[in-house]
Amino acid sequence: MQFNRQSITALAFALSLLAVSCRGSAKDPLVTVAEKYNAGKFVSLGDYYQETAGVKLSIKGAVIEVDQADVSVLFDAIHSDYVNVMPFRIEKNYGHGGKKDRVAIIKTMDQFQLVAALHTQGKEDKVSTASIVAGLKAINALAKIKITGAGADFVEFTFADTPSDWGKVAAACAKVAPNIVTYGTGAIEKLEGEIARYNGAILWGY
Repeated sequence: MQFNRQSITALAFALSLLAVSCRGSAKDPLVTVAEKYNAGKFVSLGDYYQETAGVKLSIKGAVIEVDQADVSVLFDAIHSDYVNVMPFRIEKNYGHGGKKDRVAIIKTMDQFQLVAALHTQGKEDKVSTASIVAGLKAINALAKIKITGAGADFVEFTFADTPSDWGKVAAACAKVAPNIVTYGTGAIEKLEGEIARYNGAILWGY
């Protein structure tokens, strides 16, 4: 079959229209991920955070519920199935009262910018968002961290590199979130043992 110049031009134009149509009808990847792992339901991160933290976010995302034991499995599945998508725990309930944890899904961004965007702060200790971000960067300078959870008043992370001095890391964690010792371990030595045992920390109770 032979095509003349006019038919080729017409075909190219038709294909270009089809491509534009497909791009225009494609779902937001955050919606697709949320629906896939949340029984077909989409819950807006902005709506959730406005309701629970009273903060209007500048970033878009989705929130899904998941059993605490399945959070890491969900993370692995999302990372395996999608690129440029960043899951993190935004609510940790420890299974109390049968409550599930909540995981937020956003487009990939710098992890410290994420904490800043969530306006994480310590109202009781009067720890500002800027101080928390600076403190996390100081911990990261001692040993690379990966932030796996964050919200209005907490940050959790694991160590991507094994710290060479757990004592310095524990002191840096306590400096960021004093309540982790005051109302948590009770002593910096116990905090050191805990973060070494779990290869990470939850800086809670700001």
